Amino acid sequence: MLLSDRNAVGHISDACRRITSFVGPVPAADFHKDHWCLSAVAYQLIIIGEATKSLSRAFREDHRGIDWRGMAGMRDVLAHDFQDLNVATIRQTATHHVPALASAMTLMLNRA
Repeated sequence: MLLSDRNAVGHISDACRRITSFVGPVPAADFHKDHWCLSAVAYQLIIIGEATKSLSRAFREDHRGIDWRGMAGMRDVLAHDFQDLNVATIRQTATHHVPALASAMTLMLNRA
């Protein structure tokens, strides 16, 4: 694994860990009202998208099972279409997709 890819995977892993810690104590029914948590999660999702964009093409192709394009796309929506944010989608991503992504990143880092 290239050093730049390893660094990006590390940033993704760190952001996943932060998202999990932010969302954990917030009840699902209160997520849309907790502006601190929502903002923190959105920012970490932007970091994930940015780090994804910095991965080499070869690395992304070697790990086609990961939705790199979707993560980069979510970053673009969060950064540019913020007025149309779908809080339910952000919560779903944070609670269902991020834990799986975190596991995949840990495996990649352990194999490097």
